[in-house]
Parts: sequence; C-alpha cells; structure tokens
Amino acid sequence: AEEILREVMDYSNIYGAESLGTPANAMLGAALLLKGEFKTGLKLVEEAQRSFLKNERKYSYILTEYVLGTFYLQLVLKDDELSLPVKIKNIAFLVRHLPFASQKAEEHFKRAIKTAKAFGVNGLLAQSYLGLGLLHKAKERKNKAREYISRATQIFSENKADGFLKQANEAMASLG
Repeated sequence: AEEILREVMDYSNIYGAESLGTPANAMLGAALLLKGEFKTGLKLVEEAQRSFLKNERKYSYILTEYVLGTFYLQLVLKDDELSLPVKIKNIAFLVRHLPFASQKAEEHFKRAIKTAKAFGVNGLLAQSYLGLGLLHKAKERKNKAREYISRATQIFSENKADGFLKQANEAMASLG
C-alpha cells in the first residue's frame, strides 16, 4: 500500500490533484505510524489534517483527529511493548511526545467528538468516545471511562455496529 500511496501523492503533486493527494498523505502517514516511523507519519497526517480543515472536508478532518487520538492512545497503552528497534529509531520523538501522549490523545479525541457531533458523523463519534473511554480506563479513571464507553455503546447499538459494540461491551465489562 505504501508504494501505491506514494505514486498517488506523486501524481497529485505533478498534476495538481489535491483531492487525491491529501487523502493519500493521510493514509500513508497512518501506515507509517503503524510501521513505527513516528516522526514522518505524524508529519504527513498533520499536513493532511490542515488541508482537510482549510478545504472544509469535515469527515476527513474528523478521521484524522481520530487517527491521531488513537496513535497517542497506543503510545500510552503500549509504551512498554514497543520493540527496542522502534524505541531506538524514535528516541527523539518519544522523549518529546511520550510525556504528553495522554494529554494529546484526549485533545484529539475531544476535537473529533466535538466536530463529529456538529456534523452528525456517528460512526467516528462513537469510535472517539470509545477511544476516550479506553484512555480514561488506562489512567484508572473508571467513572470517566464508564461514561465515555457507555456513550459509545449506545451509538454503536443504535447504528448496529456489532463489531465495535462487542469491543465497547468488553471494555465496559473489564471495568468491573
């Protein structure tokens, strides 16, 4: 996928097809984050996000907020599980960002929630509620976790999003 996304980005740069290039930027950025290329991945997602906001592409903007919230949540949840090569490759990034990962995750999820509510994007709204609930669970703020996971559960149930509903129910049950 990375090779194809780079081709789409090159094409869009040559022919001025920003409507193709910006989403490709965001997807490539997300893929790089998953691969452990944090600095470059984050830069691409944030560049795409600014373009989405500027061009009023609300759904895409909400999606990038959710992706960024999820990325920072994963840093909080899996800091101890990052492999040594990933830690070494990203040492400067982790030193700068890891102490604030929880705060960044919360900020991105809250922006996704606010914008998703305003534009009726229920799928991303519920996913962002779930992400925020999981963050609060990780920080041992059980009441807040229950509140957000409950909101997610309700929306997933209303929209018959069974896979996400199962995940939310499991998260709720794990709170005790």
